Amino acid sequence: MSKIRIIIMMLISSFIGIIANPEMMTASDHVAISGMDASRIVETVPLPEPKISTNAGGTYEMVPEYEVAEAGEDAWYEEPVYEEPVYEVYEVYEEEPVYEAPANNIQIAGNTVELGWTNTTEENAGAATYGWYYKTGQFIYAHNYAYVFGVLDTAYDNGYLNGMSFSVTMDGVTRYYTVTDSAVYTYNQTAAKMSGIIYGGGHALAIMTCYGHNNERLVLYAD
Repeated sequence: MSKIRIIIMMLISSFIGIIANPEMMTASDHVAISGMDASRIVETVPLPEPKISTNAGGTYEMVPEYEVAEAGEDAWYEEPVYEEPVYEVYEVYEEEPVYEAPANNIQIAGNTVELGWTNTTEENAGAATYGWYYKTGQFIYAHNYAYVFGVLDTAYDNGYLNGMSFSVTMDGVTRYYTVTDSAVYTYNQTAAKMSGIIYGGGHALAIMTCYGHNNERLVLYAD
């Protein structure tokens, strides 16, 4: 049998099958769909294809592409304002201790000397830093070290002792005086005048300290 006949017979047999079974579905048939709920049908929209970018490591990563909406005429963009950081600076310093004068004292010629009450003229002057206020309230005595009453010797030698002002504070009461007279006495002269000196020697107050190197005494009188 020749090839042409075989082909012709195959075509004839295929038409015979279609004619014999008209209800059988074939690729050329159309299907009509009716009575279905179309409200649940969702349209599938394909996503945009991502772009490919290369990072610093030489590998590839998928970068999605976004649409940027253009701003309208009324749209505006405010540049951020850079504010300098504020730093608080704290000064660290040490406070100097506040000097407090002793409660009972005499302040004279730039020195403040602590005083204490006594009923004798032979008190030890507190390791050369202390002064004594005699019980009569009109006589003070102390050593002649520079930081005690030695400044009075210097003032007498330089001629500015008379007229000097000073203050005496005892038991919370401060009194102010001015030197009106001063003199240097020998030891014997001082002993002879002591009964009057302890009462101020005719003035409101008398102050005595050592002077020179021959047991002399400097006595100043104040009112």
